[in-house]
Amino acid sequence: MNEEQSAVLKLAESGHNLFLTGQAGTGKTFTLCKIVSSLQINGRNVVITASTEKAASVLKDKIDTPCTVTTIHRFSGILDGRYGNEELVNLMFVSEMYETQRSNIINTDTLIIDEISMISSKTFTQLEYIFRNIRQNDKLFGGIQMIVAGD
Repeated sequence: MNEEQSAVLKLAESGHNLFLTGQAGTGKTFTLCKIVSSLQINGRNVVITASTEKAASVLKDKIDTPCTVTTIHRFSGILDGRYGNEELVNLMFVSEMYETQRSNIINTDTLIIDEISMISSKTFTQLEYIFRNIRQNDKLFGGIQMIVAGD
């Protein structure tokens, strides 16, 4: 790891929310892998997501520790975006169909979203609302440490 990557790792270990950006080949995925390993060693529940199945599968192939890798839409229950914020939060509390997503959100310590540039601001705002309400925590994203990366 170079000096910048080591500094980013220390910030992640300290619980900071991070935005990793850079051109292709600058080591974003390498750094994410190091962050995942370190956080898991320290007992944190880390979930890795991406904007698409293809991007998620690329990450899954590069991560050398067992962890959940999926799309952000599947992880969060947003799916195809047909529900508004309040309706989706309500469904997560009353529908068995959303039990997995509710559990995902409650049990995640650190959420990584790769290819963040492919996530709309509407979706990102919806994630923040859902996480805060499902976790019943007024902190940003319900207190989930957010690490996002992209070009």
